[in-house]
Amino acid sequence: MYMGVIGLDVTFTDDMDEEWQSAMALLNQLFLAVLAVNGISIVLNTRTAGLDAACVWQNIPQGVMAASGFLGCDPLNSEDDFSYLEKILMLLPEKLIIYGKHDEKAEKQLDTMGIDYRVYTDFHRLCKEVHHG
Repeated sequence: MYMGVIGLDVTFTDDMDEEWQSAMALLNQLFLAVLAVNGISIVLNTRTAGLDAACVWQNIPQGVMAASGFLGCDPLNSEDDFSYLEKILMLLPEKLIIYGKHDEKAEKQLDTMGIDYRVYTDFHRLCKEVHHG
């Protein structure tokens, strides 16, 4: 038995129609609702793609545990790109799990704002480090 799960991540991206993004976000949240009502602890997945995070998370309380996957994401463009930080500050997670690509700029912003996070190396990167390192 697991202590909890990271929220379902049926992928949606900002290049999809907004209606399709909204439908996928709802699908992810409905699956979480089924788990939650059955007593499973949830770690919120922070995917919002091109949708307004405040709208996607309007019924999510602040202070929950959250997870962000950087697997398919480009790193922040510049030190002045606060798009990820703005999203996380709307949620104000108690703890944040980050997995996937390393993004020094995003981590520096989280450090500056005092967000409690931990980075986990994803399986693909771990395998590359073992075979090349």
